[in-house]
Amino acid sequence: MAWMKMMGEGTPTDEEAARPGRGVLPKEQKKFSRSTVEAARPDPVDASADPGTTSPSPAAETERPPFTSAISLPADHLNIERKRRSKDTSNKPPGLTMAIQFLVFAALVGSFFVGRATVPNAAPAPRTAAGNPVVMKDGQSPDGKSLGILSDELLAKVDDEAAVEFSGDPRRAFELLQSVKDGGGRIVGLDYHLALLAYASGDLPKVLPLLNLSISEGEEVAACYNLRGTMTNRRGGIDHGIPELEMASKLDPFDARYAFFLGEALRRGGKPLAALTALRKALYRLREPMSDSFYRLKIRLTQVELGQEADFADEMKAELTQIPPAADWVLTAAAVELHRGNIPAAKGYFDQAKSLLPERELLIRLRDYYFFSFAHEKELAPYFVSIMPAIPTGTSLAAPTNFNPTETPTGLGTPFAPVLNAPARVALPKAP
Repeated sequence: MAWMKMMGEGTPTDEEAARPGRGVLPKEQKKFSRSTVEAARPDPVDASADPGTTSPSPAAETERPPFTSAISLPADHLNIERKRRSKDTSNKPPGLTMAIQFLVFAALVGSFFVGRATVPNAAPAPRTAAGNPVVMKDGQSPDGKSLGILSDELLAKVDDEAAVEFSGDPRRAFELLQSVKDGGGRIVGLDYHLALLAYASGDLPKVLPLLNLSISEGEEVAACYNLRGTMTNRRGGIDHGIPELEMASKLDPFDARYAFFLGEALRRGGKPLAALTALRKALYRLREPMSDSFYRLKIRLTQVELGQEADFADEMKAELTQIPPAADWVLTAAAVELHRGNIPAAKGYFDQAKSLLPERELLIRLRDYYFFSFAHEKELAPYFVSIMPAIPTGTSLAAPTNFNPTETPTGLGTPFAPVLNAPARVALPKAP
């Protein structure tokens, strides 16, 4: 405290004045000369030296702490330096600061005008010739045009057509929907649906013009290419429609059905490796959980054709131990036994699948060409009675009635589509 008082007032304490070898410095010299202060301040005296000696020892010289300006500079000297720096700073012109502020202001103003120039003007509200606002009615767009909403009478016909189509009469459904079109009704995808019904009813000359009309209108384009590919397969051979099926899958890659249909056509065309690739794409694109198990069944059937059942053997074994097991895994086991030539074992799995699935779901799966190629087996024939007519003795294998090669459990395929000619029975190698 005494030392701090000395530094603040510039006068030594009584203790320092009496200390040997320490001189008293004038106040002015203490303020402005750091080196003078240090020169006048003697080093501490070694306790082991002679009390009468004032010169420092070498040990004391090496142990002297370094000089710190924050402690050594007097307070008055610091105050003078602060005032001098403040005065110098205040006299400097703030050119850089002003330039920065000007640039920021210019950027703000510029962004405002750029925003005004780039934002499109809001479309003015529609008005009549007299300048009055247009009052929009139900079924009208802002320009006063009709949105294409059908009248109640035509809507009733569309509902009747849906009921008739559901009942399995595509010819009558076509007539009802055609009357909607003739009555001035306009529905997105109407021509494609008419083509679908014409195809299902066997009226093939009407199909292609309707599909081409729908494509020219930009409606249901991918679906039109898919149906064109199916027609081409039916009329010219399974390989001829593949390019159009591929086009459908490219036109709408978000719809898993088109990659699925392509994969099924490739399977029928004897290209299981290419089919496996397409079916896996379909599975990756699938956004309908209800069809996931069905798509995976198709992939496994393709693997069975390729002799790759070992790839899923462990998983199948685990799935079959579940109570109850999944029906599609039971049918997978049936396909494996068919591949091995073990018809009785396959029949047992067919019986189990029948107890697990509704009849319609089971028939959709048995319509797969791999299963269908075994329909002539005496033990398995009862399962195929409802999807194929009786086979007269000495005739080739008949096609199943109302067979749909693109049908899926969710009803997203072509309804009531005529069948492609049923393939010959697959020659299956015996498993080792």
